[in-house]
Amino acid sequence: MGRPHWSERWAFLAGGGLLLAVGLASVFWKQNPWGLVFLVVGAATLLELRRCVVVRDGELRAQGRWARRTVPLSSLQQVAVSPMAEVWVQPGSGRPFYLHMVSRLAIGSAPGVWEFPVRLRELAVANGAHLAAWEPDDTLTPPPGIHPVFSR
Repeated sequence: MGRPHWSERWAFLAGGGLLLAVGLASVFWKQNPWGLVFLVVGAATLLELRRCVVVRDGELRAQGRWARRTVPLSSLQQVAVSPMAEVWVQPGSGRPFYLHMVSRLAIGSAPGVWEFPVRLRELAVANGAHLAAWEPDDTLTPPPGIHPVFSR
């Protein structure tokens, strides 16, 4: 499983909770319609806590703030790290996408951006995927058409 670093998640929890509280107080106590803006922004910020990537039962499940993608490991064609230190995958069908939810740091048992693709490649090959060559110390520019906003 990959998640954003705990400090990043804590910042979204504190910021989103504060915005939500200000919005609730503004709408219900002061009857100020601008409080609705704070409610929406606070709720969107709290949705950051949903971001994760899970590899289970031969599938890669990437949960972004708004969308979820499920890709069979056997259909992956490439798993690599971009020059901006973001893990990205190329499924057999569909557009490639970033896995922004993978932490940039390896803490405890949680893999970081440099450990996650190595393990994901091992699991994909074990499930029958034919991946393009990539070295763990290298960065690889993603192909055109990658959707940078999917998991943000």
